[in-house]
Amino acid sequence: MKDAFTTTELAKVIGKTSRFCISWTELGIFLADIQEAAGYASRRKFSYRGLLRAYLAVYFHERYGFQRRKIKDIIDFLWKVKLFNEWEQDFPNAFKFLAKAAAKICPEKKSEGGCIFVIDPYGEKPRMMPSSLSVADTLRMLTEESIIEEFAGLEDMIALNLYDLKKEVDKKVHLLMKVK
Repeated sequence: MKDAFTTTELAKVIGKTSRFCISWTELGIFLADIQEAAGYASRRKFSYRGLLRAYLAVYFHERYGFQRRKIKDIIDFLWKVKLFNEWEQDFPNAFKFLAKAAAKICPEKKSEGGCIFVIDPYGEKPRMMPSSLSVADTLRMLTEESIIEEFAGLEDMIALNLYDLKKEVDKKVHLLMKVK
Protein backbone atom coordinates (compact mmCIF):
# COMPACT_ATOMS: atom_id res chain seq x y z
CA MET A 1 0.00 0.00 0.00
CA LYS A 2 1.15 3.51 -0.77
CA ASP A 3 2.47 5.51 2.21
CA ALA A 4 1.46 9.00 1.16
CA PHE A 5 -0.99 10.56 -1.26
CA THR A 6 -0.78 13.99 -2.88
CA THR A 7 -3.83 16.20 -3.27
CA THR A 8 -4.08 15.14 -6.92
CA GLU A 9 -4.00 11.45 -6.00
CA LEU A 10 -6.54 11.99 -3.22
CA ALA A 11 -8.81 13.75 -5.72
CA LYS A 12 -8.61 10.81 -8.15
CA VAL A 13 -9.45 8.25 -5.47
CA ILE A 14 -12.44 10.14 -4.07
CA GLY A 15 -13.67 11.30 -7.48
CA LYS A 16 -13.38 15.04 -6.88
CA THR A 17 -11.23 17.86 -8.21
CA SER A 18 -8.00 18.97 -6.59
CA ARG A 19 -9.62 22.34 -5.86
CA PHE A 20 -12.43 20.56 -3.98
CA CYS A 21 -9.84 18.66 -1.92
CA ILE A 22 -7.90 21.84 -1.12
CA SER A 23 -11.10 23.60 -0.08
CA TRP A 24 -12.23 20.79 2.21
CA THR A 25 -8.71 20.52 3.66
CA GLU A 26 -8.71 24.25 4.41
CA LEU A 27 -12.09 23.78 6.14
CA GLY A 28 -10.57 21.03 8.30
CA ILE A 29 -12.74 18.24 6.94
CA PHE A 30 -9.88 16.51 5.11
CA LEU A 31 -6.61 16.24 6.97
CA ALA A 32 -3.17 16.37 5.36
CA ASP A 33 -1.78 14.41 8.28
CA ILE A 34 1.66 13.71 6.81
CA GLN A 35 2.48 17.15 5.44
CA GLU A 36 0.37 20.28 5.60
CA ALA A 37 0.84 22.96 2.95
CA ALA A 38 3.69 25.28 3.92
CA GLY A 39 3.04 28.11 1.50
CA TYR A 40 2.25 28.87 -2.10
CA ALA A 41 2.61 25.84 -4.42
CA SER A 42 3.70 23.56 -1.60
CA ARG A 43 2.38 20.02 -1.52
CA ARG A 44 0.09 18.44 1.01
CA LYS A 45 0.49 14.77 1.80
CA PHE A 46 -2.24 12.53 3.14
CA SER A 47 -1.77 9.17 4.80
CA TYR A 48 -3.96 6.21 3.91
CA ARG A 49 -5.86 6.99 7.11
CA GLY A 50 -6.33 10.57 5.85
CA LEU A 51 -7.56 9.15 2.55
CA LEU A 52 -10.16 7.05 4.40
CA ARG A 53 -11.22 10.16 6.31
CA ALA A 54 -11.72 12.09 3.06
CA TYR A 55 -13.57 9.20 1.43
CA LEU A 56 -16.00 8.90 4.35
CA ALA A 57 -16.57 12.66 4.42
CA VAL A 58 -17.47 12.71 0.73
CA TYR A 59 -19.65 9.63 1.21
CA PHE A 60 -21.62 11.41 3.96
CA HIS A 61 -22.03 14.44 1.71
CA GLU A 62 -23.05 12.62 -1.46
CA ARG A 63 -25.08 9.76 -0.02
CA TYR A 64 -26.84 11.49 2.86
CA GLY A 65 -26.65 15.18 1.98
CA PHE A 66 -24.87 16.16 5.20
CA GLN A 67 -23.68 19.74 5.33
CA ARG A 68 -19.96 20.42 5.76
CA ARG A 69 -20.25 21.50 9.42
CA LYS A 70 -21.97 18.25 10.40
CA ILE A 71 -19.48 16.19 8.37
CA LYS A 72 -16.59 17.92 10.11
CA ASP A 73 -18.08 17.24 13.55
CA ILE A 74 -18.64 13.57 12.78
CA ILE A 75 -15.26 13.04 11.09
CA ASP A 76 -13.39 14.88 13.87
CA PHE A 77 -15.10 12.72 16.50
CA LEU A 78 -14.21 9.51 14.64
CA TRP A 79 -10.60 10.72 14.24
CA LYS A 80 -10.38 11.51 17.94
CA VAL A 81 -11.61 8.05 18.99
CA LYS A 82 -9.06 6.55 16.55
CA LEU A 83 -11.65 4.74 14.46
CA PHE A 84 -9.60 5.47 11.33
CA ASN A 85 -6.55 3.74 12.87
CA GLU A 86 -8.58 0.57 13.38
CA TRP A 87 -10.28 0.89 10.00
CA GLU A 88 -6.95 1.32 8.21
CA GLN A 89 -5.74 -1.99 9.63
CA ASP A 90 -9.01 -3.93 9.13
CA PHE A 91 -9.94 -3.71 12.82
CA PRO A 92 -7.18 -5.82 14.42
CA ASN A 93 -8.53 -5.02 17.88
CA ALA A 94 -12.02 -6.05 16.84
CA PHE A 95 -13.05 -7.60 20.08
CA LYS A 96 -11.86 -4.70 22.19
CA PHE A 97 -14.94 -2.78 21.08
CA LEU A 98 -17.91 -4.34 22.83
CA ALA A 99 -15.68 -7.34 23.60
CA LYS A 100 -17.87 -9.56 25.77
CA ALA A 101 -20.91 -9.34 23.55
CA ALA A 102 -18.88 -9.58 20.34
CA ALA A 103 -17.28 -12.81 21.52
CA LYS A 104 -20.72 -14.28 22.19
CA ILE A 105 -22.09 -13.32 18.79
CA CYS A 106 -19.24 -14.47 16.60
CA PRO A 107 -16.40 -16.08 18.53
CA GLU A 108 -15.16 -17.91 15.45
CA LYS A 109 -15.08 -14.82 13.26
CA LYS A 110 -12.01 -12.92 12.36
CA SER A 111 -13.18 -9.36 11.92
CA GLU A 112 -14.89 -9.18 8.56
CA GLY A 113 -16.85 -6.17 9.50
CA GLY A 114 -16.54 -2.82 10.97
CA CYS A 115 -19.36 -0.38 10.94
CA ILE A 116 -20.52 2.88 12.35
CA PHE A 117 -23.97 3.93 13.41
CA VAL A 118 -24.83 7.62 13.17
CA ILE A 119 -27.79 8.10 15.47
CA ASP A 120 -30.12 11.05 14.79
CA PRO A 121 -27.90 12.09 11.86
CA TYR A 122 -30.08 15.02 10.81
CA GLY A 123 -30.57 16.34 14.34
CA GLU A 124 -28.53 19.05 16.03
CA LYS A 125 -26.25 16.62 17.86
CA PRO A 126 -25.84 13.29 16.09
CA ARG A 127 -24.29 10.51 18.14
CA MET A 128 -21.84 7.94 16.83
CA MET A 129 -21.46 4.36 17.85
CA PRO A 130 -18.56 2.53 16.20
CA SER A 131 -18.42 -1.26 16.14
CA SER A 132 -15.80 -3.60 14.80
CA LEU A 133 -18.49 -6.05 13.73
CA SER A 134 -20.70 -5.96 10.67
CA VAL A 135 -23.94 -3.98 10.81
CA ALA A 136 -26.01 -7.18 11.12
CA ASP A 137 -23.80 -8.70 13.85
CA THR A 138 -23.80 -5.45 15.82
CA LEU A 139 -27.58 -5.15 15.67
CA ARG A 140 -27.94 -8.79 16.71
CA MET A 141 -25.54 -8.23 19.58
CA LEU A 142 -27.41 -5.13 20.71
CA THR A 143 -30.74 -6.92 20.83
CA GLU A 144 -29.32 -10.02 22.50
CA GLU A 145 -27.38 -8.07 25.10
CA SER A 146 -30.01 -5.39 25.73
CA ILE A 147 -27.43 -2.65 25.16
CA ILE A 148 -30.17 -0.68 23.54
CA GLU A 149 -30.09 2.58 25.56
CA GLU A 150 -27.97 4.21 22.85
CA PHE A 151 -30.97 3.86 20.55
CA ALA A 152 -33.57 5.20 23.01
CA GLY A 153 -35.63 8.04 21.54
CA LEU A 154 -34.21 7.32 18.12
CA GLU A 155 -35.51 9.56 15.35
CA ASP A 156 -33.34 8.24 12.55
CA MET A 157 -30.17 6.21 12.10
CA ILE A 158 -27.59 5.52 9.42
CA ALA A 159 -25.51 2.35 9.55
CA LEU A 160 -22.40 2.14 7.36
CA ASN A 161 -20.38 -0.96 6.64
CA LEU A 162 -16.82 0.35 6.81
CA TYR A 163 -15.39 -2.94 5.57
CA ASP A 164 -17.19 -2.53 2.21
CA LEU A 165 -16.25 1.15 1.94
CA LYS A 166 -12.60 0.25 2.53
CA LYS A 167 -12.75 -2.33 -0.24
CA GLU A 168 -13.97 0.43 -2.59
CA VAL A 169 -11.11 2.70 -1.52
CA ASP A 170 -8.52 -0.07 -1.91
CA LYS A 171 -9.80 -0.86 -5.39
CA LYS A 172 -9.47 2.80 -6.42
CA VAL A 173 -5.98 3.06 -4.89
CA HIS A 174 -4.96 -0.09 -6.75
CA LEU A 175 -6.20 1.41 -10.04
CA LEU A 176 -4.34 4.64 -9.28
CA MET A 177 -1.12 2.71 -8.71
CA LYS A 178 -1.59 0.71 -11.91
CA VAL A 179 -1.89 3.87 -13.99
CA LYS A 180 1.44 5.24 -12.71
